[in-house]
Amino acid sequence: VEPAFSKDAVTEPIELTSYDFADGISRGAWFVKFYAPWCGHCKKLAPKWAAVAQKMNGKVSFAKVDATQYTDLKNKYEVGGFPSLVYFEDGGKILTYQG
Repeated sequence: VEPAFSKDAVTEPIELTSYDFADGISRGAWFVKFYAPWCGHCKKLAPKWAAVAQKMNGKVSFAKVDATQYTDLKNKYEVGGFPSLVYFEDGGKILTYQG
């Protein structure tokens, strides 16, 4: 199955799912926001997340995961609060910040 996005650097956050997550973050640097749609802090962060993604201009790709829908990813990456920001390089988790 082909991912719904290019594997080139991403300049705006894309939505990843359980189906395309591993392939999506497999190459390069990725900053992923795990969020809950009802979370006030997540909603407040959303426009800033998009702005930082554009300012990085593809040096780091940005994504987001609805952790209430994709609980397998939430559990795998030990997301305990929202939002949680996880930095990956070439598919490996490097750093996590939990809000």
